[in-house]
Amino acid sequence: PGDTRNPTHYYLVDLRRREFIPIDVPAVALEATGGMLFSPDSRTLAMGVSKGLLFYDMESRSLSPVLAGQHPRNQFLIPAAFSTPRTLVALADQLEVNIVDVVERKIVHRHEPGKKYWEGTFRVSRNGARVVLYHVRGDVLEVLDGTTGERVGWVCTYYCNRPNNTFVDFAVSPNGTAVAASHSTGAAIWSTDADALLAPLFDPHRPLLKR
Repeated sequence: PGDTRNPTHYYLVDLRRREFIPIDVPAVALEATGGMLFSPDSRTLAMGVSKGLLFYDMESRSLSPVLAGQHPRNQFLIPAAFSTPRTLVALADQLEVNIVDVVERKIVHRHEPGKKYWEGTFRVSRNGARVVLYHVRGDVLEVLDGTTGERVGWVCTYYCNRPNNTFVDFAVSPNGTAVAASHSTGAAIWSTDADALLAPLFDPHRPLLKR
């Protein structure tokens, strides 16, 4: 239903009231669809669209103007986690991390990984306290504070002794204090703030790898 000229439509379904609520997103922002995320108090819906971020107020049912990103090649932003009720962690193109004040509707900090390290993957802890970026070229995990966007440190799954150019898959603990990372020679749990090995992970049904 709705205007067929737009390729994408947004709707809310109120399950308690059994109500179907369309969200009138401007057509200019609908070139691509990113992600959607509710604030912890469910009062704000953050929406990542092709031109930046939109915020929908659940009480007034009003949509904010587009908060544009600053990346020169693409302004696409994906809301990832709320580190506080008013602080949103959002991912832009090429591993650019934005810390957004939801109340003021502005980007308060932007972390750019640099031209050599824009390829990789991105994870955020459930509580938004820690952002972890995997840089393929450096083969290292970079840890950011989810509230300020400042770098906390690094996690070197190969002890930073040589570039391996091996994709590392990883998961951040819900509270952000640890990261479990796997690579070609095994898997382990690391501290995000101290780059300390907390525990190696072994499969009891398989022999240890030898080099």
